[in-house]
Amino acid sequence: MGKVIIHATMSLDGFIAGPHDEMDWVFKYDDDGIANEVMEETGAVVLGRRTFEISLKNNQLPYGGMVRVPQFVVTKEAQDTKTIGGLAFTFVTEGVESAVKQAWHPYCSVRAFDCLTI
Repeated sequence: MGKVIIHATMSLDGFIAGPHDEMDWVFKYDDDGIANEVMEETGAVVLGRRTFEISLKNNQLPYGGMVRVPQFVVTKEAQDTKTIGGLAFTFVTEGVESAVKQAWHPYCSVRAFDCLTI
C-alpha cells in the first residue's frame, strides 16, 4: 500500500533558503544507498510554489532532478501543467490535501517536500 512521507529540509537557524534565496545545498545528493532506495520508491512529489520557483531560479530541479516522477506544486495561482527537464509539474490550487490526493497511487510513496510553504 502506498504511503505519504513528509520531508522538509532546513538549516539549524530555521531557514530553508539563504538570504539571497540560495537553496543549492537542499538539492545536492550523493550516491547513498538509503537515499537511493527512498528515491526509487517515490512515485510523486508534492512541493510548495516557493521551493519550485527558487529551484528554477537557481537552474535546478527538486531533488536535483533525480526523482523522475510527477511533481505537484501547491500554489494559489492557477497555471497549466509544465514540463521542465523531462519532469511534469502540475499546479494545484486547492491545497495540500488535494495535491496529495492527486499524487497518491496505491503502489508507491508520495514525497511531500516543503509543501506547507505556499
